Amino acid sequence: MRLFQTCLFLATFALLTNVSHADEVKQGDKAPDFKASNIEGETVKLSDWVGEKKMVVVFSRAHWCPFFMRQLKELSNHYEDISKAGGEVIVVFREDKDGAEGLKKSQKTGATKFPLLLDLGAKEIADYSTTGYTTYIIGKDGTVENILAGKKSKRPSAHAIIEAVKK
Repeated sequence: MRLFQTCLFLATFALLTNVSHADEVKQGDKAPDFKASNIEGETVKLSDWVGEKKMVVVFSRAHWCPFFMRQLKELSNHYEDISKAGGEVIVVFREDKDGAEGLKKSQKTGATKFPLLLDLGAKEIADYSTTGYTTYIIGKDGTVENILAGKKSKRPSAHAIIEAVKK
């Protein structure tokens, strides 16, 4: 009987936690605005950029993640191509407990020319990717045009991002 109760509890918990993912941003939705800190510690908002170009919003965990650092370098290497396609990149870190110093390490290692932001604990960006590996393409009108799913070890490539921005 105890095993049955434990299994029932775990099954119920799994169902309840999956329900929370139903509210995650979907293609065609208006992109929820969020605030995050930049390298200088200033608070910026997604809406500061929406309207100028399509936004490529990349979510990651932290500067210590080797899979993300590989993606960051690739994005940096193809930043001009993304920009020519009509996109602007911003990267939001969720778990970088080193704060601005972690962002600075990422900026230096990745040779980035685009903003790196921090939302420790994903408090502001909770409506977006629950995994932290997803990239969102947001149109000039603020609508989510495309969602490029990623996995821990395989993030959306720069080429896939460029093609999504061109659509």
